[in-house]
Amino acid sequence: MIGMETRDAPARTPILDVSFQRPDGLALGVEIVGLGGLLRRRLPVDLSAPQRIRFHQVILVRAGHTSHQVDFGAHEIGPGALVVVAAGQVQAFAPTEGLEGVLAVFTPAYLEERSGGTALLAEAARQVLAAGPVVRLDAGSRRRAARAFSSLAHASAFPPTRFADPAVGAAFAAFLFQLAGLREVADAAARREPADPLVARFVALVEQRFREPRAVAAYARELHVTVRTLDRRVSAARSVTAAGLIAARRMLEARRLLTLAELPIKAVADALGFSEPHNFTRFFRGAAGVSPSDFRRGLLRRPTDVGG
Repeated sequence: MIGMETRDAPARTPILDVSFQRPDGLALGVEIVGLGGLLRRRLPVDLSAPQRIRFHQVILVRAGHTSHQVDFGAHEIGPGALVVVAAGQVQAFAPTEGLEGVLAVFTPAYLEERSGGTALLAEAARQVLAAGPVVRLDAGSRRRAARAFSSLAHASAFPPTRFADPAVGAAFAAFLFQLAGLREVADAAARREPADPLVARFVALVEQRFREPRAVAAYARELHVTVRTLDRRVSAARSVTAAGLIAARRMLEARRLLTLAELPIKAVADALGFSEPHNFTRFFRGAAGVSPSDFRRGLLRRPTDVGG
């Protein structure tokens, strides 16, 4: 894939573990690629198969319609759709004739390097990534988004030799500010992020520590509230209990890891903090209705139909 490289994996691996590499060899962690040309080319990877990406990706669809899967959920997209997939998520394209657009990819390291000393840029990036997986733009926002992509595409494709890094960095910052400033992006991010600051802190802690076998009480102690208070406020904000939110995040990571066929199920269990594989199997079956092995076999049979 242009600008990307895949890691070695067995022939029957149902997922591609995809990392970023510019084809021109420049040490820049950002690139713009034409979507239509990309999908029409003969590539070393099957884009319709699930891919766990190691970079952030934003697509602006200009023409055509298709279904794009992000973390096992299908999303219908068409002209004016902004598709946001964060590093670590699993995606799959549904190749469609006439699909046109532009795709921006940038690595977490590049984003961190650029936003490390700029709180506003970090906030803009957080808002763009929080708005995904699909934001539908009106005509005015489409034009503004298209200009943002075009400016970054020119800067990253033809960087000046001496000033490549600062020039592309400035264009990248402008790109994120422009996208974050779109009304639809801001609204989508606000809908997906908890308004309750306690719940926001809890969600952030879960994201950091869901791999540990921690009870709700441990989170409540760290947040200096009672279990009852935490549960009540999480339920009000997310319509799920605190324990349910933790379990859902662990389950999502389990499904992501199980798509890597070379990873033994015991290793998946270990990665999620289960002391015994059978405990993990019981947890997974209770949430998904199938065993981890059956889930993995289903991916091998139908790599682009992985459920919702």
